[in-house]
Amino acid sequence: RRERRIFERELKECYDTKKREKEAACASTARSDQERIRIRNLQRRIMREDLNRAMGVKSALDMRNEQQDAARHQDDWSALIESKAKKYEEYCLHCLQDPRSAKERKMRAPLARKIKKRMPYVLKRADTQGLQMEIVEAKQIATKEILELEASKEKDRITEQWHLDRLERTKQRKMCRENDIRLAREKRGMNEQRASLLLARAHERWSARKVLRKLCIERFEKEFDVEHHAFHYVDRRTGEKTWEKPKALGKYDIPTKNEWKVLRDAQDFPYYYNPCTLEMSWQPPPGAAMCQTTVPQPWLREYPVPFGPCEYFAANDNRFCEQCTLVHVYM
Repeated sequence: RRERRIFERELKECYDTKKREKEAACASTARSDQERIRIRNLQRRIMREDLNRAMGVKSALDMRNEQQDAARHQDDWSALIESKAKKYEEYCLHCLQDPRSAKERKMRAPLARKIKKRMPYVLKRADTQGLQMEIVEAKQIATKEILELEASKEKDRITEQWHLDRLERTKQRKMCRENDIRLAREKRGMNEQRASLLLARAHERWSARKVLRKLCIERFEKEFDVEHHAFHYVDRRTGEKTWEKPKALGKYDIPTKNEWKVLRDAQDFPYYYNPCTLEMSWQPPPGAAMCQTTVPQPWLREYPVPFGPCEYFAANDNRFCEQCTLVHVYM
C-alpha cells in the first residue's frame, strides 16, 4: 500500500507538471505574439521615421543645391556682364579710332556727336574747379566718359537679360517642381491603389480561411481517446476518425470539451482526467453524476473480490453508465 500511495502521488505530480508546462507554453506563446506585434509596430515606426528623415534630407539637399546653382548662375552672369561691358567699351573705342566696316563707321557718327556734346560740360566743369584745360585734353576726357556711359548702358542691357533669364529659370524650376509633385502624387495614388488591392485580396483570403475554419469546426469533432491517451478528430458526416488535425484549421484547433474521462493506470486502477483543463484526480470530481451501480473491483487485488460503486459517470440523466445500462437491460 505504501508503494501504491507513492505511485499515485508521482502520477499526480506528473499530470500537474504537464499542466504547468502547458500553461507556461501558452503564456510564452502569448508573450511571443505580443513581442512580435511590438517589434512589427516598432519596425513600422522606424521605417516611417527613416522615410520622413530621408524626405527631409532630400528636401534640404535640393534646397542647398538650388541655392548653390543660383549663386553659381549669378557669379557666371556677373563675370559675363563685366566681360561684355569691357569688350563693348573696347569696340566703341575701336569704332572711334579705326572704323573699318560700314557698321563700325555707322556707329562712329553717334559716338562722335555725343563726345562733341560732352566737351562743353567738361570745359565748364574744369572752369568751375579753376583748372586750365586744352581742347584736346577735354576731348579725351569726354571720350572716356562717353565710353564709360556706353559700357554702363551695355551692362544695364545685359543685366536686364540676366533678370529675364533668372525669371525664366525660376519659372522652369517651378514647373519642374510642380511636375515632380504631380508625379509623386500619381505614384502615391498608384501605390495606394495597389495597396488597396493587396489589402482587399488579403482580406478575401482571411475571410475565406475564416469561413473554411468555421465549416471545418462544424463538420469535425475533437474527442479524447481513452485507450491511446490522445486526441482524434471525428467526421460528423461519415464517422471517419483521423489522428491528424484537418489542414483547413491551420494554426487553430477545435475547442476541447470540458469533461472528465475515466482512465486506468498500469495496475488497472481507475482515475479521472479532464483533457481540457489537464486536471487529474484519484477521486470522482465534485458535482459529477456517478453511476449508482455496485460493481466488483478486481484491481484492488483482494480475495474475495470486493464490491464498490461503479467508477464511471452516469449517462444522459440516467442513474447508470452505458455499460451498466446494457447489463440492466439484458438482465
